[in-house]
Amino acid sequence: MIAQDTTAYGRDLYGRPSLARLLRELAGVEGIDWIRVMYTYPSLIDNELIDVLAGEERIVKYLDIPMQHGSDKVLQMMSRQSSREFRTASFGMNTAAPSDRSTTGCRPA
Repeated sequence: MIAQDTTAYGRDLYGRPSLARLLRELAGVEGIDWIRVMYTYPSLIDNELIDVLAGEERIVKYLDIPMQHGSDKVLQMMSRQSSREFRTASFGMNTAAPSDRSTTGCRPA
């Protein structure tokens, strides 16, 4: 699954991000062997999404987060929020799925 920001899925349809809802539905579709979610933004990764990513067998235990989210300095130069959300999302995935390998595009600075 790929989009500019997959974590924003549902804003236009439901008025709020609903990626967890979509992933649950897709995981139940016969014929889909696995789902990899690409281009996630840490500010929209919540506990519901982490639980779905960790709990659904067909979803690859992987987060692809743009590298700039690991550096407060780079984010500040881009006029974006701090990397606190990046660290929280990384910690949440590693806590929810400790036996699976959770990776991101970079490590926090």
